[in-house]
Amino acid sequence: MKSLAMSTRELEDFSNFLKETSQLDQNVKSGVPEDFDDDTPISDHAWEESGKFEGDLILNDRQRRMIVASVAEGLARNGISDTTKRWPNNEVIYFIQADHFSSDQIEAIHNGIDDLARSSCVKFRPYVKGDRDAVVIQGSRRGCFSQVGYQGGYQVLNLSARHPTGRGCFRHGTIVHEMLHTLGFYHMQSSSDRDEFIDVVWENIIRSARHNFRKYNSFAVSDFGVGYDYDSVLHYSRKAFSLNGQDTLVPKQLGATIGQRIGLSEKDTQKLNKMYCDAEPDHQLDTDSIEKPKKKKKNKNKPFEGHGLGYQQVKRRKNCNRRLFRELEIEKK
Repeated sequence: MKSLAMSTRELEDFSNFLKETSQLDQNVKSGVPEDFDDDTPISDHAWEESGKFEGDLILNDRQRRMIVASVAEGLARNGISDTTKRWPNNEVIYFIQADHFSSDQIEAIHNGIDDLARSSCVKFRPYVKGDRDAVVIQGSRRGCFSQVGYQGGYQVLNLSARHPTGRGCFRHGTIVHEMLHTLGFYHMQSSSDRDEFIDVVWENIIRSARHNFRKYNSFAVSDFGVGYDYDSVLHYSRKAFSLNGQDTLVPKQLGATIGQRIGLSEKDTQKLNKMYCDAEPDHQLDTDSIEKPKKKKKNKNKPFEGHGLGYQQVKRRKNCNRRLFRELEIEKK
């Protein structure tokens, strides 16, 4: 399976895959959700069970278009606009859906947040009445997943409430992993230079999950000059999405280990600080590209009760994929 240039049919399939795996159920309910199965074993790689892109990513329309364009161009260009979105003023506003979690789980969430705050200049504060931006940390869906970067409005981070602390979505490193996605980071092995560091064993990957192993241009997974990191908390494990229990990713460096979920690596910390703390003013948030939350006449300051997150989706452009494929065919001619 090729990891660079793709045919028009492959691009259409990839684009549809991105769309299907980026669906967000906006209905937030109290208590244990109906789709939980108490007999299902808890995996320490629970993020693979979420059914999202790359296991745990929810992309908006613009991010999906840019990733398709990046893969379509065979990673040959460097001029693609950066879709990573920093939180304004380096401040993340969060709301923990307390009725979804036990006190131990809430403490684990706070420990993950505190770890990121201690390691960087990023500030975290709880939602207060009147805030129009927030990441809603919920436990009402299977697996662990997050939207990537600041979206504008209310966005979601899910940690399955079925998992006890120290397991599944409530391993410390997994909570940090999902929070890093919320801050704007993608998976390590998606880096455009990953083939210099790891081998992808395509025949061992579940066929329906092979799109999760694409790599993109540096617009999506910039290393900020720090370099590839086997130790990253954002790196897939050796057997991620394995079809047969065999390795799907093999480090080229002898003795290297990948897929740790203990916490931030040294390079994770460096990249977080370079992205937020050392960012130049002209690389700050492009707020013009984000749709502002619509004002509501009633209950506008109660977005997390009963029905919904108030998640603001980017307006869809009709036939955008069709235009992209047509333009690519013209370029080939």
